[in-house]
Amino acid sequence: MQKIYRNFFDNQMLFFRTYIFIFGLYAYDYLLLLIDNNVSLGSLFFGFFSSCILAAFLCLIAMFPKKISRYLMWLSSLISCAVFLIDIFCWITFEAPLSATMLITAFETNLQESLSFVELYFNFRILGAFLLTSLYAYLCFFVGNQKTFKYSGGGGLLFLSPFVLLGLCFALYDFYTLKNDFSGCQYKKSFSFLIPMRQICAFNLAFNDNKQTKDLLDKLKTDFQTQSTEFTRKNKIENIVLILGESTQKNHMQIYGYDLPTTPNLAKLDTKNLIIYNNVISPHAQTTLSLRKVLTFLNYENEDNKQDVYTLGNLITLFNQANYSTFWISNQLGKTHGGVTSVIATSSKKYNFASQYKQNFEEVFHDGKLLPIIDMEQNSNKEKYNLFVIHLMGTHASYGNRYPPHFSFFDDSLYHGKKQRTIARYDNAVLYNDYVVSEIIKKFTNRDAIVIYISDHGEELYENNSDFAGHSDDRISKPMVEIPMLVYVSDLFIQNHPILYTQLQSSVDSKYMTDDLIHTILDIAGIKTLGFDPTRSIINQKFNPNRIRMIGGKNGKNYDAINR
Repeated sequence: MQKIYRNFFDNQMLFFRTYIFIFGLYAYDYLLLLIDNNVSLGSLFFGFFSSCILAAFLCLIAMFPKKISRYLMWLSSLISCAVFLIDIFCWITFEAPLSATMLITAFETNLQESLSFVELYFNFRILGAFLLTSLYAYLCFFVGNQKTFKYSGGGGLLFLSPFVLLGLCFALYDFYTLKNDFSGCQYKKSFSFLIPMRQICAFNLAFNDNKQTKDLLDKLKTDFQTQSTEFTRKNKIENIVLILGESTQKNHMQIYGYDLPTTPNLAKLDTKNLIIYNNVISPHAQTTLSLRKVLTFLNYENEDNKQDVYTLGNLITLFNQANYSTFWISNQLGKTHGGVTSVIATSSKKYNFASQYKQNFEEVFHDGKLLPIIDMEQNSNKEKYNLFVIHLMGTHASYGNRYPPHFSFFDDSLYHGKKQRTIARYDNAVLYNDYVVSEIIKKFTNRDAIVIYISDHGEELYENNSDFAGHSDDRISKPMVEIPMLVYVSDLFIQNHPILYTQLQSSVDSKYMTDDLIHTILDIAGIKTLGFDPTRSIINQKFNPNRIRMIGGKNGKNYDAINR
């Protein structure tokens, strides 16, 4: 025991420096939570208990031999600093701390995309936070007397003992509580966690969600049980095309009333053929969370039962069962990137990732690269009935990398304010997206075809005097989910499917959310299967127009109840 005491006092200078450093980081982070949630006496107690836990943890480390103890304390400081800086980045960017939602998205991206994301949002406030943290670390560890205290018995340790024991008790209690209900911890208020349980909980939720979803979909890909599919249309549609856009907000599109000519090609299409839906939103403001609902029967009402829902199949597996040739043509980074979406994509009978060998989003081809690939698949395909899913990079950040130089039509002089460059680049990306979507449509004009275009989610661009451009479920807003939904039908389609054409035209003003898109596409194709629900198909007579549109999941916001 005396040796343990001696180890502690040999390490006590570093102990106190480390304690002050880590406590300062967590205290500031915790203060932000309290300010955001209103300070209460109970909240302050949580802060006190957290400091006790920190004291207990560092005391245990200090009892190791000096070399090991120093290594562990430095490691603890580095980890704490990294977590703190990530949290501060999230606070500055999204006005929320690190959450499971953010991590779910991060787990389905690669390092280079993450770096591109940081590059987009990095600013002087974040740089300032980094520099101040570095200065704080320097003051804590390198300023003042570096000599250690001499061993003088166990009085100091005796003084700390109550705090250490209290910290251990509360740490064990909080860990036990979360261990028995980790899924429930997502509903706790952020300031109700003892440090560092909030971060542990977020990582656990995100990791389990990602692993369970991918494991299940991988299993379904190889072991999908055939669903009974039945055709209800006399004439099958020969070509069904779904174009998945990226980060495209409808309010920056000319055909939705934007005051700049960002969609000249779509605007030229005959109104007889192009059907524009006016009140469509995405279920989430993030690609991963949105597309897993767009492409399956998952929605906010059943999201707690993902495993049961996924067994009903997804858009690709169901069209495979219905004897359609299925094609997935993508400009995303590759089949190893994108998590759930990639698993569904590679269930197609043919798939092609144009940018699969690219290392990051800065190197990804422009979406025009997909046009000759579509030609190639059409020319080599001898099947009559086909489903094409075409996944674009669209208007994904960084906006200036989404279009070739000759599409730099809009410049700063057309805009007002300090954010004009970002908006100009976004509008140029929308302009190029208009070109690509229109060119895809042209490839199906002389066929029996329907082309559906949606974006996975929208994008906020400094609306409502905000300083934010981008998207995140953690600060979800109307612009982040207000998306275009366009349906192009060929003349041959109108001739062959007049009733369906009328149904499409009569539903343009219905309130709709794209987590129900799979029901609409199955209804259009005339496919009945176990998961199909006619009340969720916008063209069906049984469609429910009064469904509450919750964005950000079941615990998110009612879109129709929030102010602009």
